[in-house]
Amino acid sequence: MSEIGIEVIYSTASDNLVSRCEMEQRADKYGIPYDLLPRVIGEGSLFKRATTSMATKSNTSEEPIICRELSKQKSPKNTIVRVFEKRIANTTALKEVATMFFDKNTGLIKYSILTEEGRGIVNSVLDSCNRDGYSSEKEVRASIQRASDVFMGVKLRKNGGVFFIPQQFVSCWDNYAKIFEGHKCVEFEYITVSCDDRSKKTIFNAIERDIKDSICDEISKFGVSVSPNNDIVSIVRAFKDTVISGNIKIDAFNNMVNRFKLYVKKVNAYEQLIGFDLDDLYKQVIFARDFISEEFEERQDLDLFG
Repeated sequence: MSEIGIEVIYSTASDNLVSRCEMEQRADKYGIPYDLLPRVIGEGSLFKRATTSMATKSNTSEEPIICRELSKQKSPKNTIVRVFEKRIANTTALKEVATMFFDKNTGLIKYSILTEEGRGIVNSVLDSCNRDGYSSEKEVRASIQRASDVFMGVKLRKNGGVFFIPQQFVSCWDNYAKIFEGHKCVEFEYITVSCDDRSKKTIFNAIERDIKDSICDEISKFGVSVSPNNDIVSIVRAFKDTVISGNIKIDAFNNMVNRFKLYVKKVNAYEQLIGFDLDDLYKQVIFARDFISEEFEERQDLDLFG
């Protein structure tokens, strides 16, 4: 019995960063475009990650107390991190030992050290933020999703972690997966999918659900409340009011147009792959693509982009 593709099962680890430089070297070796690689974590995100992790650990009596709070100024709304000395039994008053914040205007971490204990905490945070050129679990998962889209993947589980890759793209996927070889940030498992009626039916159900969920996700990014229980035509029409009145960036809108074009190609490819009638779904994604493309052109002509 012939094979129609593979089922990819993956899991990621939250405490392992990957080097962008190393990823690019492997991408060059295996012919993977850079836009599929995990994106680099910004220093502001690193600061948030480091201080949030410390604040969680400070719930125990053995650690200094870390408090994160928004600054009172209106713009930019920086998060102030206050560090207090370790808890002392039967003591309610706490001594502040350091303060830190990431300045969104300058892109720098600013701090005030009041004691040696505070110095140790600040240095620990600065060390954690000295990871220029690294990617976290969030960026790795986003990279996997982009690669799955490019290689015509379809989610087999709504919450992710399992998807199908058609046979014609398996070698491309194998090369992509090689950029993570030896890293503990992600693990992949594979199951061969045979060309039988049961497998085809599973994929048929998955492609309909995946396309609709993807369109809902795209529309909701612009603040539109949509229900996956509606058909695709209704979901896309709900976008029009936001297009007219909302302050939407041209790049974000153009990205959505390109995504909708990809959905048309995906439905057409899967109809040929599994041999099931996807005509109704195809008509809906054609409508969605044309509707969004026309809205883009109209908004561009009227110079309505923010």
